[in-house]
This record gives sequence, C-alpha cells and structure tokens, in this order.
Amino acid sequence: MKVTAFSVAEKLFDVSLNATHAEAQITINVLTPDELAAVQGPMAGVANTAYTYTQGLRMQQAQLNLQEATPATLGMLPTSF
Repeated sequence: MKVTAFSVAEKLFDVSLNATHAEAQITINVLTPDELAAVQGPMAGVANTAYTYTQGLRMQQAQLNLQEATPATLGMLPTSF
C-alpha cells in the first residue's frame, strides 16, 4: 500500500492548550503488480510477498463465497412450478 494523504485535526484542548482529542484521516492506494515491480530496496521482497499472500487469501474467500452462494440461491427459488 502507498499512503497518498494524511492529516490530523486537533479538536479539543486542555487548559494548557495541549490537544486532548484529534481526528486523523488517511488515504491509501493498493499497489498494482506493475507498481510493485518498481519497488527497490529491502522492502521489495516484503511488498511482493504480502501482495501474493493477500491475493491468495482473496481467491480462497471468493471460492468459498461461490460455494455458499449456490445453495442459498437454490433456496430462494420456488419449489413448485
């Protein structure tokens, strides 16, 4: 992932003007395989391994979802024609 934006807004302060509550916003983009190919240095291997692992998990979850969807869909069909 690549952090593309980050901001912190301090909302409440104590009597010494120290922030006691803050709101943080972060924007991230998932890198594509082409973008990962351009990563250099010690994090290149970690980034590629993390991407491959995550894609594998997503494929497993998609297959499980398809297996569960078929009986659920059949259960919605009327039994008498």
